[in-house]
Amino acid sequence: FEVSFQHMLEAQSWTLYGIGMFIIALRAYARWYRVRSFTLLAPDDWIMVTVVPALYTALVVCLNVIVTGGGSNLYLPEEFATFTEADIEGRIKGSKIVVVSEQAMLNVIWALKCCMLFMFARMTVGTKYRPWVTYLAIYVGIGWVAIEAAFFTSCRPFRGYWGMPPPDPQCTTLQHYAIVQAVFNLSSDVGMLLIPLPIVVSLSLPLKQKIVLGIVFSMGIFVILAAILTKFYNLSDVYDTSYMLWYTREASVAVYVANLPGIWPLLRERIHFLR
Repeated sequence: FEVSFQHMLEAQSWTLYGIGMFIIALRAYARWYRVRSFTLLAPDDWIMVTVVPALYTALVVCLNVIVTGGGSNLYLPEEFATFTEADIEGRIKGSKIVVVSEQAMLNVIWALKCCMLFMFARMTVGTKYRPWVTYLAIYVGIGWVAIEAAFFTSCRPFRGYWGMPPPDPQCTTLQHYAIVQAVFNLSSDVGMLLIPLPIVVSLSLPLKQKIVLGIVFSMGIFVILAAILTKFYNLSDVYDTSYMLWYTREASVAVYVANLPGIWPLLRERIHFLR
């Protein structure tokens, strides 16, 4: 990796990560301030302060380690003859970290989806919209299983993910896995975007408040755009490292958006013009 790209990824990823962790901490405070008891915190609150930070941190750390290390088992075919033993060892190590980073990316996004589903379940208790949340939760669960199945079966044997040379192109490009992940990720994001909007429209509120709430829940559009751009760079050119930048951007935007509804009551209370 070029030194300029290393510095770019380092600056962008840690900046976005810092903002994301601050927002998670702010959401945790906002939720505690609302219920005033740790025992009354919802499941998504605990997921957001435990599972999400662990996976989010693992993703950012892994991506930065990869670009400052010896690379991975993705390389031009003619390059293999030029590798030394040290180069091969470095690429094997880097490829193992790539496996960890892919799992961190997938699972942080799905953990955030779980948080959103728990919130939607609370919003729709006793309403006609509750079955929609249940169906979407089932779909999200099926999607996670399908994506993991694609990841663990696309490259055989599994150690081919760090094989030098790799036994199959899928062990280094992960294209089949990326396609399955894109389908379920984008479709479930669209579903999550559609659930709250009819609820907001049906509320007996002034138009101004409906518009504000609509904007808050429509922020998921930015997550969808980030996911589309991530897969565009990931699939259009397997040798383009820009996807690593978009991994951090997609994960970070998802963290911001998933936490905004939890922070909104506190912001509305403390900032006058948001009331």
